[in-house]
Amino acid sequence: MPKVIVALGATAAEGLLGPGPGITRRRGHWDNLDLGGGVKIPVMPTFHPSALLRRKEWKKDAWYDLQEVKKVLESGLSPEKLKASEAYAAKCASFGWK
Repeated sequence: MPKVIVALGATAAEGLLGPGPGITRRRGHWDNLDLGGGVKIPVMPTFHPSALLRRKEWKKDAWYDLQEVKKVLESGLSPEKLKASEAYAAKCASFGWK
């Protein structure tokens, strides 16, 4: 069972997640592939590599998306729990706590 799925391009994102906004709006936001029985796999939609060859300005966004995937894989947490953990750490840091 995969820990995460990276959907490369609009066709992959729509195939996994169903119809929705275009890839430029969908990318960078975690979604879940529901396999039924309470099993969900986090999905990160991003640009297809061939689109990055045509639109060089999208490379920075795709890099950000892949860094988010890396953080989730390295933390072992779900994207939601990682985001909550990062928000908690930022709040503690704002009070000078470690």
